[in-house]
Amino acid sequence: LGLLFHALGRNDEAQQHMRRASELWTDLDERHRMASSTERFGFTYLDQGRADLAIEHFTRALSGYREVGEQRSVGLALISIGRALIESGRFTEAIPTLQEARTELGTLETPDPYNHARALLALGRAETGAGDWAAAESHLADTLAAMQAVESPLGEADVYWALAELYASSGDRAQAREYFQRTLVLLTELGNPGVSRVH
Repeated sequence: LGLLFHALGRNDEAQQHMRRASELWTDLDERHRMASSTERFGFTYLDQGRADLAIEHFTRALSGYREVGEQRSVGLALISIGRALIESGRFTEAIPTLQEARTELGTLETPDPYNHARALLALGRAETGAGDWAAAESHLADTLAAMQAVESPLGEADVYWALAELYASSGDRAQAREYFQRTLVLLTELGNPGVSRVH
């Protein structure tokens, strides 16, 4: 229920259900689930524009995942921290966090190519913000190939969007427009609410 309300953008209601879920996991002493609940609070705070509070919750979740040895969850929490740092404009600080996420998710016993690509995508966005456009372009090209390989149209749209932001930042408006247009086509096909933001 918490995740559903979060998906609907009703984050105050989402937090009420997440708080109850957290209490239940605590009663059951399910430490991995307790950390997961903490991370999900971070998602709602990030949506509300409260990035510092989101980072606090993501960092606490990361600590919990490390305590129970959940490598995949560690990698995902590092992506969450990186995303929140990007939203805060702390691009240079996000880069090593996202490099670590890429390492964690790239060395799993059971490969997770989609989330490894997500780490690379976030890294490219951080590098764009930091003005390292060559590194960002290289990483985003690799991400696009990975998203196409796992057949994720939403992931592919996210990469197009990141490439559009890269070219807009570097002053290549024609390329930026082309990639925003590609993003728009894919998101329209998917019925994704991001269409209005791309416009």
